[in-house]
Amino acid sequence: MHAGCTSSCCYAPLDDVWVWTAATTGRRAGDPLKGEWAKLPQASDAPSARLYHTISPLVTFSGSSAPEGKGAAVLIGGSNSVAGFLSDAWLLRTTGLGGGNVAPQWTKIQPTSGTLPPRGGHSATVVESTLSAGLPAVVVIGGRNLVDVLDDVWVLEASGDPADDPAGWKWSWRQVNATGGAFQGLVNHVAAGVPPAGSSSPSHITVVGGTSGLGEDSADVLLLSLASARWSAVAPTGDDVGKRHGSVAWAALTAGSDLTVFGGQAGVDGTDPYLGDLLALTLHGANSSAPAVGVRRMQNSTFSPTAERPNARVNAAGSAQGGGAWLFGGFSGYGGGLDDRLHNDLWLLE
Repeated sequence: MHAGCTSSCCYAPLDDVWVWTAATTGRRAGDPLKGEWAKLPQASDAPSARLYHTISPLVTFSGSSAPEGKGAAVLIGGSNSVAGFLSDAWLLRTTGLGGGNVAPQWTKIQPTSGTLPPRGGHSATVVESTLSAGLPAVVVIGGRNLVDVLDDVWVLEASGDPADDPAGWKWSWRQVNATGGAFQGLVNHVAAGVPPAGSSSPSHITVVGGTSGLGEDSADVLLLSLASARWSAVAPTGDDVGKRHGSVAWAALTAGSDLTVFGGQAGVDGTDPYLGDLLALTLHGANSSAPAVGVRRMQNSTFSPTAERPNARVNAAGSAQGGGAWLFGGFSGYGGGLDDRLHNDLWLLE
């Protein structure tokens, strides 16, 4: 976990790094998950304090094996009250992170070309680079700056040898001139890419929800084809997605589904309802002129921790790994105190 806020006013975002280490020896699925948090020492060169940024674990594609012991993630953008909206990108070494109380290893990415306009509240999805087969790229969609909600798409692409240390890869930004008109700009949406059968890299990115430049939440499901750089609206069937922003999404988590979405808030006013539902979305006909998505509601929206499910919240953090989905923190409304209803609980969906 990196940065964020411990107060709903968010005037003083954080720059700290915490690591959760799970104790899994002898544990069976469904048993309580035990472990501990550890705050890492401050690194001498590290990203500034921020919130509404993204951190994307990097993977390699096309059968290439990641360098052993060289796992990494990329941090992009965000905002703070001093510098405003940010456009920097950082590489974080993740292998062995937290071991021996050692400071995290950050490397600031110096792109060889292109400049991402500053933003926060965007989405970031890892796909295969077009510059070097097997290397990753990070697709950044939308977000906002001080004035506007953004409708652009940018790609941060790596080039080099997949067997090299990620810190040695070269990086460049390029803007994607996406057509189709379905995407009009969103902030605090969720996005994920799911590889088609027989491939390891996503061919499309699915976007769900978010807040428009008019301050209205969306219930739309949108599809960006990476091959044609074209947006299309996807017709949902089955259960209702519902207007929402600030959800958490995990790709290819449950059998037969492409995208699993949890929670968020249905509206941008503090009194609008916070959501705790769980949706499974399955995409059909992604390469056709009329793609559709089946929506199945696996849980409704009123839960509490006493029911062994996270209660409703917005802007939680999430990550999927090893067949499970992690959910941390988030916000559930204003209670009149300094921290209001902020959460520091950690959940695993198995």
